[in-house]
Amino acid sequence: NLRTKQHLHDFRQGPCADAKSKCCAILLTDKYETSPLYKSLSTHYHPTIAFGEARASNTKLGSELGVSTFPTLVMMCNGKTEVYDGELKSEPLEAYFGKYSKRK
Repeated sequence: NLRTKQHLHDFRQGPCADAKSKCCAILLTDKYETSPLYKSLSTHYHPTIAFGEARASNTKLGSELGVSTFPTLVMMCNGKTEVYDGELKSEPLEAYFGKYSKRK
């Protein structure tokens, strides 16, 4: 769970940089429990993509990532940030992560 800008920095420098694709996904959510779908995706795509999560109450981190609505998924690859604009459902997310999991 990412709570501060320092956590985000450490996540980018550690798990993101170590991921095989050099990509990481961060879910900014208003839920207090990690969804089973997000847990499943993080297990399936590990270690190719690093997964993190931040709560909507963390407005500073949301602002840092350019997010003001929740839930929002942000993908970061090699210093570039992209906000996912599809449905937060299994099939579209599988397709989305699938294209990043093929990066090396």
